[in-house]
Amino acid sequence: GRGEDSFPFSRTVGPVGRVIAIEAHPATFAMLQQCCELNRLANVLPIHAAALDHAGTALIGDCEDWRDNAIGESGDFSVPASTLDDICRSKAPGPVGLLKLNIEGSETAALRGASELLSRTRLVAVACHDFRADRGDGERFRTRAEVRRLLDDVATAPVLDVERGNVSPEVVLGPSLGRDGNLLVVDALAEGHQSFARWSLT
Repeated sequence: GRGEDSFPFSRTVGPVGRVIAIEAHPATFAMLQQCCELNRLANVLPIHAAALDHAGTALIGDCEDWRDNAIGESGDFSVPASTLDDICRSKAPGPVGLLKLNIEGSETAALRGASELLSRTRLVAVACHDFRADRGDGERFRTRAEVRRLLDDVATAPVLDVERGNVSPEVVLGPSLGRDGNLLVVDALAEGHQSFARWSLT
């Protein structure tokens, strides 16, 4: 995203922790970088990449509403792609307090590329976009069932589905996340999405 969530996440992890903010769209990434620089968010590391299940490149659209930009078989920009496992192997090698995904239909590919990361992540929040499939944007946005299956395969505590949740970063973080940890943020946690799935590995 553009950096809106960087403030609460930055405050939550504190000066010893780190927020890794991953954004695929080049213009949105430039805004994210500028937000972090102007607000001196020294513990936020912006990374320009699409989080997928393979490394290489990906195509992303350039929609009038930046929140609708999505990775697809065609697109306006070619952007670098990587797995979350590869990114976090060097950028966040220790325990991760929160993994948050809101990536417009790419969440299943991102989770498939994050098996090692998920094994050391305490809390996961995934925004699914089945409502975009319902409104005719394409079946690739219908990911909720597969996200649930992927989470059920690795979760050691029950998965919580929140229907049509308006979930703020503070609600997702909660009081138990603690400070001086790692947060991995992939795009922005926008309000009004169809569902969120999250679980605790504590």
